[in-house]
Amino acid sequence: MQRAALAEVRAAKLPKAAWRLIVLEFWERFSYYGVLAILVLFLTAPGAVGGFGWSDSRALNLLAIFSAGAFTLPVIGGFIADRWLGARRSVMTGALLLVAGNIALALAALHGPLAGVGMTPRTGELALFAGIGLIALGNGFFKSALVTLIGNLFGSDDAARDQAFRYYYQAIMLGALTSSLLIGATAETVGWWGGFALAAIGMAVSWSILMLTDRRDLADASRASELPVAAGAP
Repeated sequence: MQRAALAEVRAAKLPKAAWRLIVLEFWERFSYYGVLAILVLFLTAPGAVGGFGWSDSRALNLLAIFSAGAFTLPVIGGFIADRWLGARRSVMTGALLLVAGNIALALAALHGPLAGVGMTPRTGELALFAGIGLIALGNGFFKSALVTLIGNLFGSDDAARDQAFRYYYQAIMLGALTSSLLIGATAETVGWWGGFALAAIGMAVSWSILMLTDRRDLADASRASELPVAAGAP
């Protein structure tokens, strides 16, 4: 019986919309863990190598605030998605904020090379804070809504649902694994800005692909998340 159920799950085919959402989750985790991997190193690096020269304690405090925001804001973002935006618009908004946040971090890392066009360490820090805030806010809109959107692509008894979430969690692990390696290597060879830019490019490409997804597929899933739960339903 268990073997038959397992074979049914393995044979289930996922719709294209599910694959695109899973790829989007990969890039979101790639972006988040990539920023975690190099943020403190970037902040504490001396200005001569493109950093801000912060103390370890100041850099770690900012990292703690960033992590706290990234993990608590999805509660608020999920409420907003449920009440007003809907899951699809919440995911799209969150992904766009993540792209903007990584671009802001890349600009912050260019405060040295762009000094000739008016960029100063002070404006670089402003770009840094804006980038951290945008990523945390984007994570708030993105995380809870994406899970809902994937789940609502399938019926409750659909074997493909389990398969989709299996790939979803694999995307999380793969994004976390590859981000520190690729973003760290890019930051070391190209510059700090290159690491942040890599995360922004990945999110932008994935967001663009998702925008080309049939709106009806995602809209139906989003509306399903907004339907009232029947009395007595689990």
